[in-house]
Amino acid sequence: MLQFKKYLKQKLEEKEFCQAYDDNCNMCQTVWQIVDIISNSVYSWADISKETGLPESDLIDFANGDRCQPHIIETLCQKYDIDLPAECPRFKF
Repeated sequence: MLQFKKYLKQKLEEKEFCQAYDDNCNMCQTVWQIVDIISNSVYSWADISKETGLPESDLIDFANGDRCQPHIIETLCQKYDIDLPAECPRFKF
């Protein structure tokens, strides 16, 4: 396992690998839950952006399943009192 962690650390330093990793990450149940809450609310992505300080374009990408970023998940989970996903690979590195 130590060899794998060393190899993974090296791979995460490569721009191409990180791009491929981002492109192949699937939306988890937590992301679906967050997007569902926001989509069913009276607030727009612009409203959420102003309230959280997260760029509106990042929030829209997030809602569309693109560019899922740990700081977005953390911020929105905290805002909506949702537990962070325990199995998300984004929080392991």
